[in-house]
Amino acid sequence: MKGHDFWVVIYPTKDVTLRDLQTECRQDNWAPVLILRNGDRIVVPMFRDVKVCQAFIKRNLPVGEMVGFMGASEVDLKTYTDKGWEVEWLTHPKLYTNRPGWEIDAEAVESDFELTVHPTRNPHTVRAVNALRQAQFLKRR
Repeated sequence: MKGHDFWVVIYPTKDVTLRDLQTECRQDNWAPVLILRNGDRIVVPMFRDVKVCQAFIKRNLPVGEMVGFMGASEVDLKTYTDKGWEVEWLTHPKLYTNRPGWEIDAEAVESDFELTVHPTRNPHTVRAVNALRQAQFLKRR
């Protein structure tokens, strides 16, 4: 999985369907990115190693959730920081599910960058593999 400088987790909320991912996200150039919320503070976990990203998903998200990960380049980083979000570069799959005050959520990221989404290969997220199998969206305008 070369060609990407970093990885973020794609985490559609329950109201985002597979059809939404396949149509709206592609057409309108947006993606539901996993964020960590603590009050007004929003942190986006980012990963330089795709295996650490996959391990983070396995450690922090419930079995059966639709989830994937998305590669991007350094020039895309501004999309996150322009929203006032903090970026946390993770070199290990930090556990957030047991930290008081932290909530795992999703926020829409809109941009004209080109991102490729890869489903997780984690056996307990089979729904993700089925849901995101063909997902390559947010094409360059």
